[in-house]
Amino acid sequence: LFIWDENKEVDQDQDQEGEVEAVQEWLPVWGPEEVLKSANVRSIERSGANNLLIALDADGRGRLWKSEDLGASFRETYSTADDKVFVNAISVSVTNPNVVLAGLSDGLLIRSTDSGETWTSGAKFSSPFLDLEFSRTDVNIVYGVLEQKGAIRSRDGGVTFEEISRI
Repeated sequence: LFIWDENKEVDQDQDQEGEVEAVQEWLPVWGPEEVLKSANVRSIERSGANNLLIALDADGRGRLWKSEDLGASFRETYSTADDKVFVNAISVSVTNPNVVLAGLSDGLLIRSTDSGETWTSGAKFSSPFLDLEFSRTDVNIVYGVLEQKGAIRSRDGGVTFEEISRI
């Protein structure tokens, strides 16, 4: 369990029993301290046995960073094309951890089929993503929440969506 605390420090509770240890060694890996001071972590997701994906805002744009060693090191695998566009939500398929979806603040859905190594553009919505979640039993079922639009569902792994409710 990884926790981003109010002091912008990442902590780790390895046994998930409430004993939190600071993960200070991550800081030099993430880049210059000026970037870290202004970074905002939006989501941390585990992908497979050793992979972590982190969505964060730095230098005015959204970025996805990947670790293949449970956080000992990270590297950037995605940066939004435009300033002031952020990665609002990440979801990793439980049944196939190679499949990852991320929803952006400009309504774009991006997809990875290699555990977050590379990304392709998918569906585009007129509202920002607030949340994304794969079904726990079927890689083809994906639920999302769009600002001002409500809940959406995909039955084809995130290629097409239908509205299922309005907020």
